[in-house]
Amino acid sequence: MKEAIAMVEFAVEMCVAQHRAGRKFIFEHPLSASSWKLPCLEKLASLPGMRYAIFDMCRFGMVMQ
Repeated sequence: MKEAIAMVEFAVEMCVAQHRAGRKFIFEHPLSASSWKLPCLEKLASLPGMRYAIFDMCRFGMVMQ
């Protein structure tokens, strides 16, 4: 679990860097994941101008292996 959290934290750091630089990014993450309660994801969601969309990635060919 520690490794998974570290990976999410790193991904969020990259998104925050993109935001600070005025660039756009997409952060894809399962809607039902409990990790949405992590402080780093709450921080990401609270950034100015942040928007989110709910959609099914399977429609684009993404499947679990």
